[in-house]
Amino acid sequence: MVALLLLAASPLQAQPYPSKPVRIITQAAAGSSPDVIGRIVADHLTRRWGQPALIINHPGAGGSIAAKAAALSEPDGYTLYMASGSALMVLPETHANLPFDFDRDFIPIGMVGRQPMLIAVSPTLDVSSLPDLIALAKRRPGEILFAGNTRGALPHLTGEMFRQRSGADLTFVPYPGSAAALHDLLGGRISMIVEGVSGLAATIQVGTLKLLAVSPQHLPQFPNAPTVAETLPGFEATGWFALSTRTGGP
Repeated sequence: MVALLLLAASPLQAQPYPSKPVRIITQAAAGSSPDVIGRIVADHLTRRWGQPALIINHPGAGGSIAAKAAALSEPDGYTLYMASGSALMVLPETHANLPFDFDRDFIPIGMVGRQPMLIAVSPTLDVSSLPDLIALAKRRPGEILFAGNTRGALPHLTGEMFRQRSGADLTFVPYPGSAAALHDLLGGRISMIVEGVSGLAATIQVGTLKLLAVSPQHLPQFPNAPTVAETLPGFEATGWFALSTRTGGP
């Protein structure tokens, strides 16, 4: 009788995780490279867990909107945060009074992936190589508009590094994601884009976008594309993404 009473008084065994849908907050706009990567991860987690893993897009403000939403979420393990390397590195350096602290408010889970960066142009732009682009930008200073996602994101920083290292006089046009940028690129309103491989691969493969160079190394799906470093020695840019959760969670 005593044993039965003790068994009845013991706490119920915790339900296996997850027992309900899990949200994954990302700073990426729908259709952009980080969004594509996040949905691949979410699909695999959904099949592994038997519970939906849902991507929640909070683009804008260099990633601070997504980070704030994740930092204010309940620390119950059912809201994850897929941060980009640019947000983790750039936001603390450029914003003095962030309402969150990456070290204090988040626990790292692990790396999600890395992706190469691409430099591509509209087929209507009269260039066929990266040296051609640099020369044209110097002849027409400020006239070549390039998209590189939101200001401070890795595509933007990659484009700025390319501009500084090459001396090409380019003008940056921020976009909330590569889908909107591609629309304007194909419509002739801008001439150039810097983006991760997952955001541009399909458009390049069908021939509606001209790939000039990749970084940091050659890619099997684009074996004929040179690296940026072949024109600008030492140039290297790689996007990366990490998954974390709220401090205090299980």
